[in-house]
Parts: sequence; structure tokens; C-alpha cells
Amino acid sequence: MQMLSLDKIKNKIPLASALAVFLYLFTYFFHFGYAYYLGFPTEFIQVDLNLMLTTSGYVLLVCLFLGRFIDTLMITNPKKYIQIGIMILMFTLILNVYLFSIKAAFDPLRGVFDNTWFIIFSFSSLLVYSTLKLKTFITRDIANTGIADVVFLAFTITVTAGLSGAVFSMTPMKTFITTDGYILLGSYGDGLVLGKCEKNLSTFKRVSKNNGETLVVADPLIIKEINRCFSDKTL
Repeated sequence: MQMLSLDKIKNKIPLASALAVFLYLFTYFFHFGYAYYLGFPTEFIQVDLNLMLTTSGYVLLVCLFLGRFIDTLMITNPKKYIQIGIMILMFTLILNVYLFSIKAAFDPLRGVFDNTWFIIFSFSSLLVYSTLKLKTFITRDIANTGIADVVFLAFTITVTAGLSGAVFSMTPMKTFITTDGYILLGSYGDGLVLGKCEKNLSTFKRVSKNNGETLVVADPLIIKEINRCFSDKTL
């Protein structure tokens, strides 16, 4: 049986449709990772054109990130599994140190070497496989690229999107808070996702943008404590 090739898929699916589906899925899994880290229900996520456009910048960063590793890969024979294994280990170690450094820079007293996050971040080793496949797409006749390569590449980018959302949730940014202590976690469609975390309870709600909710810029120290609370609930 002839293997389904990327060339056959390309002839049946318009490029614009493929890019739209890719951006939609990347946007969803980016915000899925963001929601997972903060702990609010993923049902609140509502992907629309505005959200896709605001997330497209992170798509570009990921593409540049992968492209850089394509340029620096020194593996000349993908069948040399020892070389591939070493590259995966090195890449995983470097990325884990990078991600943990981000978290430590903003919260150096806790959570730097959490086992759960180490396991999750270790899935980022799939990025090495994706770079090999992207390199294959560039250097090999597209008709000889199998559907398995496309599936693994899509899975890798999906994992990358989720990890990017998780990292984004760790970064310091201007945060808004309501008069009753809820912080603004996200804006999806015509609704705002608000959350409050106390010692033994995390509370989330989705309210309409037109309900007259008053938002003010929060003190960074207060936001740090709230984010730490969300992190404890998640991990």
C-alpha cells in the first residue's frame, strides 16, 4: 500500500485553510497551557479571530525558535540514533534550565525544581524530532514525506504551544484587579475570566465585558502572592 504523502494532502487542502487550522489549534493549546498553570477551567477559553491575531506573535516566536535549531543541527544522518539521543538529552536539559530560570527569576524561593513540571517540560524533547522533520521537509522531495512525519510534527508543535502558554503565565505583566479581589486572567470573546485564590480555595468566574466591572492596576507584590497561590493549587 502506497504511503499517504504530504504532497497528496497539499493538493487537496488549500494553503489558507491549512494555515487557519494551524493558527486556531496553536491558539487553543497556547491558552490551554496558560489556563492549566493558573488552574481556571479550559471551558472559559473561546477562540475567535481577535484571540488568534493576538496570539500570532507567539506563533512567530516558536517558528523562529524551531528555525534556529534547524540551522544549528549538526546531525547529517538521522539514522544515527546515538547522535539523536544525545541531541534530545542536551536539548531537554537546556530548555528545562531555561524554563526553570524564568520561573526562578520571578519567584526564586519556591518551585524551581518541582518534579511535576520537570516531567511536563521533558516532553519538550519532541522539539528535536520536529526540527529533524522540518529539516527533512526542506532538504527532501516533498512527495517523499510521509504522513507520519506530519503527524509527529503537528503533535510536537501542539506540545510547544501548551508549554509556551505555561511560560507566558509565569511572566510578570501589568495585571488588573477588581474591588472584591478578583484578578483579570483573560479576555475571551465578550467575556472576562476573573480569578481569586486564597489559602484553601481558588474561585473563578466568567463575566460579560458590559457588566460594569471596575478594574484597577494591581500591586505587583499582591499579584505575585496570588500567582503563587494558583501555582500551589495546580502543582
